[in-house]
Parts: sequence; C-alpha cells; structure tokens
Amino acid sequence: MIVAIPTTALAQPLVVSIDAVAERLNWKIIRASEAECSRMLLANTADVALLTPLGYGEGVGKVDYRIIPGPSVLLHDFTNVAGVTFSEGALDIQTATSSAPADWLIRMGALLLAEKFEIRVTMSEPPADCTIDYAGAGVPTIDVSEEYGDITDGPLPAYIWVARMDADLDTLTDAIQACADPSLTDIGVVEQLPAQAEHFPREGRITFRWTDETEDALDAALNLLFFHQILPEIPAVKLLGRD
Repeated sequence: MIVAIPTTALAQPLVVSIDAVAERLNWKIIRASEAECSRMLLANTADVALLTPLGYGEGVGKVDYRIIPGPSVLLHDFTNVAGVTFSEGALDIQTATSSAPADWLIRMGALLLAEKFEIRVTMSEPPADCTIDYAGAGVPTIDVSEEYGDITDGPLPAYIWVARMDADLDTLTDAIQACADPSLTDIGVVEQLPAQAEHFPREGRITFRWTDETEDALDAALNLLFFHQILPEIPAVKLLGRD
C-alpha cells in the first residue's frame, strides 16, 4: 500500500503515528505537496492519500474514489490558518502573491475574493496588491475560513482521507484512525487583539473528527468549485462502506 500525505502543518495531527502504522502494515509513505498527493492518487501511483476537497474533486469522471469517514480537518469560522493581507496603498487589487499558490486554502482565498468582493487576482511574484498565505504569527485582514463560513453557513473542509476502490480496503478505516494523534480534541481559536481594539475578538474552532456535518461541508465546497468551473461537474460524496 502506497500512502501519500501532504507536508503542511495543518495535516500533521492526522498523521503523527503514520510511520508506526506503516511499519506494522508494510505501507510505503510518500510526503509531498497537496497537488502532488492529488496527482499520485489520480495516476494510481498511490493507493490512499490525505487530500483536500479539490484533490478529491479532480478525480470526478476519471477514478472511482471513496472517502474514509474518519479523522479529517474542518475549519469553523475564524481560525487564523490562512488569510488575505492587502498591501499598503493598494487600491485596484489585481495581483496576489503567496508562498504556496497551489495549496487549497490559498486557492480558496482567491476564490472568496472573487465570490464575495468581485476581486479577481492573478498570482504573481512580489510586490503584489495583496498576499494570500498561511497566517503564521500575524492576523490577516481577511480570514479565509471566516469568509467561507459567511458564504456557506458551514465549516471549510481542509483534509479528508481518500482511497481508490482498487486499493486493499479491508483494514483501512482502523489503520487511518490509528495514524492520528489519539489525544486530538477540537481546538478553540480566539483572535488576539490589542487592548485598544475597536471590535470584539473573532472566534472559531478547528475540528479533527468526522461528524454529521462533514459530508454536507464537503458537498458545499464541491458545489462552489463547480460553480466557479474549477471542476467540470459536481462529484458525489462517496463514503467507504456506504456508496
């Protein structure tokens, strides 16, 4: 079994024990970018991968995928994971820069600018009119998950486990669960503001469990990608053991 996992910090709570699981089950682990994980699963050079909703959607009409309804990452409201910061003095926003322009949350940031503010940016080298990136230590002007929740009234899915139907699926659900940090709990996020701030701190949370709202959240994300013609059709959310 070849398993592809992204190297982003946000994905790490789901794979903290994956090396031990891989040794026990004779898996080969490949660590790569989000886009490369998607390409590997699509090309059948990986059997299972931790994908973004976009990575899952890229298989529509090409490969029969199944989502493992287990550990996953959802961003609820303000999470300060990724955001948009505007350059000082920028008025006509046309260009954006990023350290990871192909990553899901960065692409979603650009899509939300178009969806909510009718701002369509082209990725470029700095200097640019704005930066769309992982938040790091600062607090961006626009928080990607907060704006997404404002549009969809739901959480923003970041990562889900996906398998090809021709993979060895018998022990996969338990193995994927064993890869995650067993002590994982929801993480509450509260915006850190200076004492003289003129608004109340924004709040949100990051969840790492499959819940009743995960499937609806995935469906909403896939619909948004189709609406903007990033995907040619709306993929069905197919779950392992049900569909």
